[in-house]
Amino acid sequence: MTRDELFEALVAARPQDGDLVYVERRGEEYELAVSAPEDGLSAPVSDYPEAWVYWTARWPADDAERQQATFKDLLEEMDSMVGGIDRCRWDPNDPYPHSH
Repeated sequence: MTRDELFEALVAARPQDGDLVYVERRGEEYELAVSAPEDGLSAPVSDYPEAWVYWTARWPADDAERQQATFKDLLEEMDSMVGGIDRCRWDPNDPYPHSH
């Protein structure tokens, strides 16, 4: 499915608290699997994807603006795993332990 179709599928799935969301990407094509906690991990079985991410958090089911922001963040996190994007949220000059 395309990126837009992936977003629509995620909105339609309405993940509940505790559900595990799996997204994978091959080029411009995406796959999605949503698993309830009692079902264990679920992912499409096929060739190795270019990038993939498991995610669980509260999905903003009734807030379209937050859905878009959450979706964007999810894909950016996934893409950071294949390089090119630094998603580090800590300032390297902030000594440990972090003060935030």
